[in-house]
Amino acid sequence: SAGNINLPYALIIENGALVSSSTGNTINFGTTLSFGGISNQDPNTTLGNVNVNMNGGKWILDTYNTAPLTVNGNFTVFPGNTVELFNNSLTIHGILADDPTSAFYVYDGPLSKGNNNLQEENDTLEVKSSGAKGGILEIDNAFTLNGLMDVGDGNVLLHGEFSSAATGSLLINGGSFIA
Repeated sequence: SAGNINLPYALIIENGALVSSSTGNTINFGTTLSFGGISNQDPNTTLGNVNVNMNGGKWILDTYNTAPLTVNGNFTVFPGNTVELFNNSLTIHGILADDPTSAFYVYDGPLSKGNNNLQEENDTLEVKSSGAKGGILEIDNAFTLNGLMDVGDGNVLLHGEFSSAATGSLLINGGSFIA
């Protein structure tokens, strides 16, 4: 049924949990804290709509994620917010809406290094020691990039038309972006 779930921080979905919502449901992350996200361990998890509004902070698919995450509705990233997939998989069947001041990292991104993808001499990234490197982002509709999308060594598969606003920036370093 229709409804909103307002979460200040995170959603942890254990294996075997039944979490399934329709596009009439929206999960709102943030507005009170500047960090949060999802840890999903159940492969059958489907969410309706997701809004990321972490007070200009970051939202992650947690490194403890063991299952892909599917959003049947829209995924909206509010101004100044960052999304990082941490080498996990996210499928969006609705619209991905970003903002000129938002950032989307499809891999273990540079969050520990600030808001850019420049590798400083003493900076290190905390990456998974085993398993696949690079996240997978699949978008089933047209997408207009307004902010930063840093694919890194991840993979983006877009099933609709791609366009970039004047404020959009697409970086690919070892990964792929297929539209």
